[in-house]
Amino acid sequence: MRLAAALVILGGFSANGLLAQCGSVVPDLGNDTLVCQGQSVILNPGTFDSYLWDNNSTNQTRAVTQTGTYWVKVGTTDLTNNLIVNGDFEQGNAGFSTGYIYTTSSTGTYGILSQEGRYTITSSPSLAHTNFTSCTDHTPAPGNQMMVVNGASTPTNVWCQTVNVTPNTDYYFGTWVSSALNDANVAQLQFSINNATIGAVFSPPVTGCTWTQFYQVWNSGANTTAQICILNQNTNVSGNDFMIDDITFATICYAQDTINVTSVPKPVITVTPNDSICAGELSSIIASSTSTDLVYNWTPGNINSSELNVSPATSTFYSVTATDTNGCVSNLVSRLVHVKPSPSVTIVEAENPVCSGNPVFLTATSPSSNLTYNWTPIAATTQQVSDTPISSTQYTVQVTNQQGCSGYDTIQIDVIPPLALTFAGNTTICQGDSTQLTVSGNIPQMQFEWEGTVIGNQYTVAPTETSYIYATGSFQNCPQVTDSIQVVVNEIPTFVTPQDVQICKGESFQSTVIATPSSSTVYWTTFGGMTGPTQSITATDDQYIIVYVENQGCVAPADSFFVDVLLSCDIVVPNVFTPNKDGINDLFSLISADGIESLSCVILNRWGNVVQTFSQPNFTWDGRDAGGNDMMEGVYFYQITGTTSGGEEIDKQGFVSLER
Repeated sequence: MRLAAALVILGGFSANGLLAQCGSVVPDLGNDTLVCQGQSVILNPGTFDSYLWDNNSTNQTRAVTQTGTYWVKVGTTDLTNNLIVNGDFEQGNAGFSTGYIYTTSSTGTYGILSQEGRYTITSSPSLAHTNFTSCTDHTPAPGNQMMVVNGASTPTNVWCQTVNVTPNTDYYFGTWVSSALNDANVAQLQFSINNATIGAVFSPPVTGCTWTQFYQVWNSGANTTAQICILNQNTNVSGNDFMIDDITFATICYAQDTINVTSVPKPVITVTPNDSICAGELSSIIASSTSTDLVYNWTPGNINSSELNVSPATSTFYSVTATDTNGCVSNLVSRLVHVKPSPSVTIVEAENPVCSGNPVFLTATSPSSNLTYNWTPIAATTQQVSDTPISSTQYTVQVTNQQGCSGYDTIQIDVIPPLALTFAGNTTICQGDSTQLTVSGNIPQMQFEWEGTVIGNQYTVAPTETSYIYATGSFQNCPQVTDSIQVVVNEIPTFVTPQDVQICKGESFQSTVIATPSSSTVYWTTFGGMTGPTQSITATDDQYIIVYVENQGCVAPADSFFVDVLLSCDIVVPNVFTPNKDGINDLFSLISADGIESLSCVILNRWGNVVQTFSQPNFTWDGRDAGGNDMMEGVYFYQITGTTSGGEEIDKQGFVSLER
């Protein structure tokens, strides 16, 4: 049933029914509260069937703006105790009286209700009359029965029932009515209790099967019973057909609640005046108040501070409210931040990068006019400037329009430093050798040329003497750089090795290598890499002595000499010889002369006179004097001096017999 909604609309109280109470009715206006000046607080006791406020309002809610004590009385129907018996007709034709004829079988062409003044209990009007519409009862679940009536030609009670009531109590009476077919001639129903009409004559909508509710509040007064009747006053039998369902008669319960409302002033705020800024600048808007502990709220932005710092792109209104600890909100205050346009500017360069020492020309271009210019780091105020930077420099221009707004642009001018070369490679070589030189520059993209002919960063040279090799570096249109590197050519030394030599076993001798230039180093590889032009050599076996010479890293090809080691170096002299030309022992000579480098032999007679001299180790004496005369037989004295191959002195003397 839609009873609750109906009673909210009715919202009525009888004068004598306010004392009827039910424990389940508990209105709640809430705790005592505050209301901000100029605002309202909505009082709502909850959802009930009827309301009565201290100002006689019957609405569910009430808006109050002033300090005061407010009360509300609410009522609700006790639907758990419907006093009507069989109000939904689920028990059929029982529990009520009527002036109409109950019919359950066909009475004519149109079915059960072919004749006026008759009714039936059924689940659809179309089952009672073929012209009636088809629909369910008002509350089709769980039951589906309703009272379907073909209106009579005289005013007749359709339905009556008597119930017991409590004196001086408010009761709710209501029912649902619908036309049985689509016809403008609808029923005209008059409701009454104890023969006293309640409410105005009620007619359902013209459209069939459209359920509409009739409801009223009735006070029992001194009555202990209530006869409730529904009378159809329409006597025009064409149309005038209807259905009734869900008849309710129940007690209304009441309760009351009170609340104290105190009105408090809302905060007052002041805001700094409108502001005018250039695009990109910051505007600070400040709100203030004599009140304390306020929470500010700015829009747009949803900023909760008394100060708003903004930099809008276009002119914008900013609004602020302040809320105090009571929840009271100040009036909305708005301020305009007017944004003046800032000029745009672009620096155009004539050349970038530039060579060291060359000027750079810069022009500030802008679609705006009537601008002033300010350049840094150069102090210039013209649209076009020039400068000769010594290193890479960042230039900035500020342009300002007549509204005082500025725009900026910055450009980096790179300066190519003076070109410089760096050489690498082996710069000391030997005669006949070559070396590969490499050149690099202080600018990665430099181009190189050697000796005016060879292009590239590498150059192989083979100078015959110490020389300077030149290279030139270039980059774009910057001044070229020429530099050189010295390649030192060292002389390959020459040397003379000693002659082959014979020595006695165990003897030592001095050997000297003559090198040119004299500053060269002589290496004797045979003796473990000894150095020096002269070495003392002791050999026990025949061997080759290998030497080479180095001069400042330049090495001459190795050479060698042979040392012949004699097993014995003693001088053996015979003591007799027979120069008789028989071919046997005819000559006086050294039996062994190995290892003798030089020798002198003097032959003397018994009187000490020199008869013959020799100067070679392999001398022979045939017994004649220096003039070729044969010497007489006898004993002669010899004296031998000299040196061995190892440099040792020889001094030997003795006697030899000459026999013929």
